[in-house]
Amino acid sequence: MEFFKQEDLHKDLARYITNVNGIGKCLKHPLVFSIPYDKIMNSYLNKIYKYKLELLKGPVKYTNIFLYERPFRWTTLYSMKEKLDTTSYWTAFKDVWVDSENISECIDTIKKLMVYKKHGKIAKKILIDKSIDNISGEKIVIYRGSQNNELGHGFSWSTDKEKALWFANRFSRNGKLFTGEVLKKDIFAYILDRGESEIIVDYRKVMIHT
Repeated sequence: MEFFKQEDLHKDLARYITNVNGIGKCLKHPLVFSIPYDKIMNSYLNKIYKYKLELLKGPVKYTNIFLYERPFRWTTLYSMKEKLDTTSYWTAFKDVWVDSENISECIDTIKKLMVYKKHGKIAKKILIDKSIDNISGEKIVIYRGSQNNELGHGFSWSTDKEKALWFANRFSRNGKLFTGEVLKKDIFAYILDRGESEIIVDYRKVMIHT
């Protein structure tokens, strides 16, 4: 097959081959991942890389972020921040958040993005699901499941206690459930996309129950 014909890996990709314990050689280029990596895939990986490069030559748009592998999407959004209008910026923020797994690894970049543009009407329309109005009162009870003793110092919470418990125990039974309250006006985002009833909020604004 053409994809498996013998050829050298593109020099841009070759620089990103690393050895990972328990896996062996892996390719972790911002645009192309192969875990594990095998040289038999060179032609296929080269084609993906060249295809993405061609797409990136076009107009700057927030969907270009998803040409990059997940670990590089937050830094890519940060590099594009000045070129995106407000609607595209906050749409990109929400979409990258929803598709992320390890928020804590990029939290410093995320914090900068959270304050780069005004969290005004446009942002709130994109980030805060309107169903939040169905929750009565000025305060909302929220939950966070954690695998470490972080004292609830995280930005991702949920209005769904069972979902938070799932996160607390998904890797081991030693997780911890945090319960807190937050004022509606302090909520940065309320996202239902993954069925997690997720609240994004600065933990310093959460009144954690002890």
